[in-house]
Amino acid sequence: MTMDFVDSGLYRDITDYAQDSPTWVQLAAEIGTEAGLLVFVALFDSGAQFLTRSPMAAA
Repeated sequence: MTMDFVDSGLYRDITDYAQDSPTWVQLAAEIGTEAGLLVFVALFDSGAQFLTRSPMAAA
């Protein structure tokens, strides 16, 4: 998939804004991204364990 002219301009605006943001904002975004992934994995794992231990799984 290629970006057309409109998409590439928007992409550059977003990345320029992110690059110019203060260091603490960049760090908070990085930590938030990692924490979000960990929460997703934890929810996926707890859901999988719930489904394998439920009485309906044996049927």
